[in-house]
Amino acid sequence: MTDQQTGFDKNFRQYLINNGEKDVNGNAINEYSHINPDAYDPSVFQLSWFNADDLLQNGTVSYYGYDHLGNKYSGLNDYLNNPENRYIAPYNPIYMAAYIQDEVVYENLNLRFGIRVDRFDANQQVLKDEFSLYPVKTVGELTNDPNLGEISVPGNIGSEYKVYVDDPYNPTKVVGYRHGDDWYMADGSETNDPGVIAQQSNTGTIAPYTNFSSRTEENEIGLTNEAFEDYEPQINVMPRVAVRFPISDQAMFFASYDVLTQRPQARNIATVDAYYYLPARSTSVVNNPNLRPEKTISYEVGFQQALTENMAIKTYAYYREMRDMIQIVPRRYAYPIDYTTFGNIDFGTVKAFVLSYKLRPSIEGVNKNATIEANYTLQFANATGSNSATQASLINAGQPNLRTLQPTSQDVRHNFVLSMDYRFADGDYYNGPTLGNGQKVFSNAGINFVANATSGRPYTGQANVTQAVAFGVQQRSTIDGSVNGNRYPWRFNVNMKIDKSFALNPGKPEASQNHLQIYLWVQNVFNTRNIVSLYRYTGLPDDDGWLTSAEGQQAMLSTTSMQSYQDLYSVKMQNPGNYTRPRLVRLGAVISF
Repeated sequence: MTDQQTGFDKNFRQYLINNGEKDVNGNAINEYSHINPDAYDPSVFQLSWFNADDLLQNGTVSYYGYDHLGNKYSGLNDYLNNPENRYIAPYNPIYMAAYIQDEVVYENLNLRFGIRVDRFDANQQVLKDEFSLYPVKTVGELTNDPNLGEISVPGNIGSEYKVYVDDPYNPTKVVGYRHGDDWYMADGSETNDPGVIAQQSNTGTIAPYTNFSSRTEENEIGLTNEAFEDYEPQINVMPRVAVRFPISDQAMFFASYDVLTQRPQARNIATVDAYYYLPARSTSVVNNPNLRPEKTISYEVGFQQALTENMAIKTYAYYREMRDMIQIVPRRYAYPIDYTTFGNIDFGTVKAFVLSYKLRPSIEGVNKNATIEANYTLQFANATGSNSATQASLINAGQPNLRTLQPTSQDVRHNFVLSMDYRFADGDYYNGPTLGNGQKVFSNAGINFVANATSGRPYTGQANVTQAVAFGVQQRSTIDGSVNGNRYPWRFNVNMKIDKSFALNPGKPEASQNHLQIYLWVQNVFNTRNIVSLYRYTGLPDDDGWLTSAEGQQAMLSTTSMQSYQDLYSVKMQNPGNYTRPRLVRLGAVISF
């Protein structure tokens, strides 16, 4: 046995010794016997023989709010001091909010003021320093340092800056400094390449000035509670102001200012074991429990005009600024290993202009049956990332975060929506055709059309041909042009619904009547094949360009049957998910009572 004996080996071995089991040579099993677990019936084994490290170190389990055996745990973190159980507290964020609003009306001016205050506490441990799992000495701790002696610190380097040396255990000189994720050379000049600092160490790797005197001591002590601190609660003050000013009896001006925050919805739960096993595990992506809420600041101004008693137009423009958006970030030259996490580094803007028209039926007017709503939106949505993993390919390629504004994947430049409803009322208000006996055949019946035309969403083109539908093939694509520099085709869709309601107990008052509604609902009336996904090399939904490329032709020569390969590959490319759903007809009934 060694010091690395697992809990399972210890407990299983003790079970065999207590039961007088013998090894393959007929000798009684002892603490040093060779044991083959596969030779025993699975019913022999017990889950309780494993300790937490047995299951955690290989990534067999992951948990919080439970122990490694699946028992619910509601206590505090006791991970680093309890190797047997490795307790991880449940995720219990604390959220509080307060809101106050007042409205002031002065002559024709309507003002509404409000303020909301949110307090968000993730209530979990976070790393004190995302660039080091171990405490790193600061400039303020270098006074009379026995290893470095008297050093000259540049004037722009603060006392809280982290110190990097030529040797992490036996340093003789300072080679750089760091403040947050800003790096500085020994002379105080800022650098965008920490590799220059790393190359000045004896090993050519980054060397923070730690309290360890040797690699052995570092491995023995490892990660401690000193590397963590409690999440700092975030307090967000969100003012809201809205103003409405009637210009006349038929026209109104309105404007608003609004601040909103959103708590992190994902990527913000990271347990202690993610850092404890970081140097040993193959994964290098770690969630960040220290994420802050995302913020949106919105400005809106508009004008509304009544054209007639039942007809109006409305136009408004808005500008939204998104801050502290979550994006994947690299932690290169972190110690003791590089990794990737998430940070509040993204930002974006949305600029839009909206024009709408509304027509309502009127009892007295000419129009007694039709309802029409038409909207047009012109929008420009740009951000440094469309989602939290937008920059993943750049990070994997060794590139830094390129935080430049690009159209987001949700950017729809033009959007037209037209809704038309033609409906006949019942009773005295019925104005539809009747039969010879006076029967009102279309009472409580109507037809509705909703048409939508949308310009194409952006996508990133691909410069090299790849087997886009293949699995298990090592290949890497390259960007053609700029990120989200291409556009999908326009999408057009019309839905139709015809319905008629019948009173099930017509003799009763309207308030107590039950109704049966029969409807015919047709989605995608014209069976339009709208493209929702395509192959980035060709820009087509049914051809990725591989079969006709020189690379594809060469690959087919090595197959057993070129025709079979071509036919099967072509079938695979014809993915129905690349198009919107075809025409769908539904006939149904709804009973209300």
